[in-house]
Amino acid sequence: MVNEIIGQVVSLVAVVIFAISYQVKENRLLIIFQTAGTACFCISYLLFGEMVGFATNIVCIIRNFIIILVPPKTRLSHIMTAILVVVMGVVGMLSWSGPVSLLIIIPLMINTVFLSLDNPQLLRKSVVFTSFCLMLYNMTIPSSGGIISEAMSVTSSIVGIIRYRKRSTPDTNDIEHITTKGTSTDNDN
Repeated sequence: MVNEIIGQVVSLVAVVIFAISYQVKENRLLIIFQTAGTACFCISYLLFGEMVGFATNIVCIIRNFIIILVPPKTRLSHIMTAILVVVMGVVGMLSWSGPVSLLIIIPLMINTVFLSLDNPQLLRKSVVFTSFCLMLYNMTIPSSGGIISEAMSVTSSIVGIIRYRKRSTPDTNDIEHITTKGTSTDNDN
């Protein structure tokens, strides 16, 4: 029981670290904060006795250091991504605790791939799915911090998708409608 209470507290500390990371502008510093938050989740999963959560998040920490050290969109980054996805899958299977393990293994593998693409909008779109799965996983523990963190990630990603979406060019008819709106013929109705 004491381990579970400490695990809850540590997971809430992780939430605070992740919330701070969302305010950081520099990519390298963002990853450092996210790595610290992930380390807190590792500790909380260990305290909860969730070995699959602990083990796969250790791989995430290693992944984050590789992201910092290896330039994106290079041959080396592609090779490292493939290796990390395989390692994530193997570590997940070795720490398997039943079908619920898929709710953390698969999303973290997907996140690893999308992080390597160096495309924030694609990453945001993937996070909506992966964080939803991770939120479900955290509900099975239950980890208050994990649930809150993943809910924040889903919300933040949806806001980012909307905020940074590419706007299509308006149709000619739309421009014509906008430019003629308010003329005397439109107001005669």
